[in-house]
Amino acid sequence: MVALVSVGSPEGGEAPKRQRVRRSLEEKRRLVALTYQPGTSVAWVARRHDLNANQLFAWRRLLGRQTLALSDQTGPMAFAPIDVVAEPRRDVQAGRVGVIEVDLPSGAKLRVDAQVDELALRRVLAALKAAS
Repeated sequence: MVALVSVGSPEGGEAPKRQRVRRSLEEKRRLVALTYQPGTSVAWVARRHDLNANQLFAWRRLLGRQTLALSDQTGPMAFAPIDVVAEPRRDVQAGRVGVIEVDLPSGAKLRVDAQVDELALRRVLAALKAAS
């Protein structure tokens, strides 16, 4: 638990000033990890630990840049596997601009171009999700 120390006289008419609280890297990691827990928000963690939400967002960016592993982190920071292709495929180069190809776990491929109807695509994706 971190305590804030008031400086100044209460009868002086001016608001007491808050001294800066220094937090260890381990404590920053713990607080940032809390922001990734399901059902929590940065604002909630900030209020509960007497922090400004902007400070927590800054720590999240800092810890992300340093690629520090938050071992108990799940959910928003999970990664999906992707393949990077060195050269575009020939059928994409043949004038099919804006083509998205999705390889499904079943082995099927879903190809969508810029002309697809959004509602139809949503129905197809919902059906595929329900089938898996």
